[in-house]
Amino acid sequence: MIARARALVIARRALTSHEADWACDQSARGGCEVAVIVSLPLASDIQLALDRLKSLHDGDIGVLEIVACGRRAIPALRALLLEGESSGIYHPRCRAVEALSALGAHDVLIEFLGSPREMADPVNRTGEEVVISAAARALTNSSDERVFPLLLELAERQPLAGVIDALGSFRRSEATPSLIKALSEDYSRRAGEIALLQMGSRARAALLMAASRPAPSAEWEAQTSLRARRSAVQLLARIGVPSRQRSRLRALMEDADPEVRVHACRAYLASAPEEEKPEAIQRLVELLPRLGWLLCEEVEECILDHLESARAIMAERMREQSPDPTDQSPEARIYRSLFRVAQRAGSVSH
Repeated sequence: MIARARALVIARRALTSHEADWACDQSARGGCEVAVIVSLPLASDIQLALDRLKSLHDGDIGVLEIVACGRRAIPALRALLLEGESSGIYHPRCRAVEALSALGAHDVLIEFLGSPREMADPVNRTGEEVVISAAARALTNSSDERVFPLLLELAERQPLAGVIDALGSFRRSEATPSLIKALSEDYSRRAGEIALLQMGSRARAALLMAASRPAPSAEWEAQTSLRARRSAVQLLARIGVPSRQRSRLRALMEDADPEVRVHACRAYLASAPEEEKPEAIQRLVELLPRLGWLLCEEVEECILDHLESARAIMAERMREQSPDPTDQSPEARIYRSLFRVAQRAGSVSH
């Protein structure tokens, strides 16, 4: 079906070569007003492809058709992107971004990202943010020198996931503060984590600082700060912390938040000498009754990874008879977790 759509589109060219060259040249230079572009008579194939692109049912085929029209379709796509109505139904403008990217019209995407719209309606604002994210992702790894500072500016204003994705693709240290900021928000955290992981050891110092600074204070920490610190410590556990910086982790192992303490212990165990591991494992064991089931599983996995260092602690904690299934005391919960670890290690049986 797609192949047939492409064949049909190639047969529908109607705009003269002079009109097409003029429109594309003006769009590339940014030298003509959107109103002028909108007023241009559209060739029948471009109009048909544009109508299909706006369709909720045939939109993806519309992208193929309008890309097949070539660069002479850029003015119409530019008008849709820049002047199209902001709406919760954002799909047509996202498809315009996709088509413009396929046509290499990065100037139009840069122009769009550099012309932010202010809107009060939350539904329209959400739709606009989706389009901004799509346009930013379309500029991933761009060699245009205008793109990186533009993305930095957008990320400072609001760390949308697409903006953070694109910013992280450059792997430049100047982006680190914006990537750290993205850890505070649910909608951008995953993108920030991926970007910081890609930066690896170059992000370590910033992550240590972010993990160690509750805001506005340790006594009155905001939830956004706590989420960012938890994420930062998890990333440190994956990136690794060298011996010269382990003292910073020891401080985090005594943090007020149990989840921060768990991930600090995990990061510490990854590089600690054998003689220091039992202390970190003991801290993890003591935390087990305070954790949810998902984090308990992570702790059990960590203890299993360092089983030789944990054997003496496990033997001490499991000397007594197994607790009653209804017993929810801290000691009973610890016993059950360590029993599961021992089972997985093959040390005990039912």
